[in-house]
Amino acid sequence: RPAVDIGTTPLAASIDVARSRLTGKPREVFFGELPARIAGMRGGASIGLQNAAEILRTGLRPEDAAKQLDREAAGFASGSSKVDFAFEAPLRALAAADAVFRTMAQGGHLAAEGMAASMKVAPGQKVTPDMLRESMKDPELLERAQKQAARTVLQEERQLTSWYRKMISEAPSGVKTLISVEIPFVRTPYNIMAQGAGLTPAGLLGVVQDMAEGKPARAIEHRVARVALGTAVMAVAAADYAAGNLTGPRPSDQ
Repeated sequence: RPAVDIGTTPLAASIDVARSRLTGKPREVFFGELPARIAGMRGGASIGLQNAAEILRTGLRPEDAAKQLDREAAGFASGSSKVDFAFEAPLRALAAADAVFRTMAQGGHLAAEGMAASMKVAPGQKVTPDMLRESMKDPELLERAQKQAARTVLQEERQLTSWYRKMISEAPSGVKTLISVEIPFVRTPYNIMAQGAGLTPAGLLGVVQDMAEGKPARAIEHRVARVALGTAVMAVAAADYAAGNLTGPRPSDQ
């Protein structure tokens, strides 16, 4: 997904140039977002690695550690850090990986959104670090970056996953435990399927829906860019298959 975010940025900017010229409306997506996104991802990854180390050590994210001091112990809570780690290691590893990639993605999205906001405020001017930092303080911009980061790590909310989470929270304790054990991961595989469809021509249905709902041009153009990128990759793979270059596993005997 981080690679998709990087790849769709110049595509979305190209689409935006065409839209702006045809309609005469202001630009929404800019080529200058790409270096800002990469720099933001690099900074976010650095912070994410620090958070990951803390998660592996304690099982808690740094921002949750202070909250946990006045609550009952979380997780396995055996009283021994070594025992807790032994039992929680797989889940801690998953949480640590999520922390790295989510923070990296959020840094990239935040920097890209901030750069776009700065370039819209001062068109034609060079964006200074101070201008970028000021734009990135916008709470709405930060909220968008957080939602986009959740999408990058396949954790965005959709109608089905929201319903599932609500059902879990309202179920009796015994049923809640059973469901949690039987269906532990719903959001991630569902989002993999949904995002995969969005990288094909089927994603144009989402574009039409966004246009009907009057969503911002920036969001629509990024969606179109994802459709274009995914379709192009599929076309190359299909051509390779048609040429006989994709033949599956090699023979198992002479």
